[in-house]
Amino acid sequence: MLRITHSERVAIGEAIEQELEGRVGRPAAETKENFPEFPQGQTRDLAAKAAGFGNGKTYEQAKKPAKEN
Repeated sequence: MLRITHSERVAIGEAIEQELEGRVGRPAAETKENFPEFPQGQTRDLAAKAAGFGNGKTYEQAKKPAKEN
């Protein structure tokens, strides 16, 4: 089983936050391309879920000690 450390999970979450940074609203309805489902929710919550944290608040709390090390 793959074991990911606490600081690695925070790093994953931060990378996802950077990728999602600047997104505003939904894509235009007139978009002709067939894109996958647009992720809904706050960036913090999406990054938290992908990194394996329960919610965005827990992820924010986890980032503080990781930054101190």
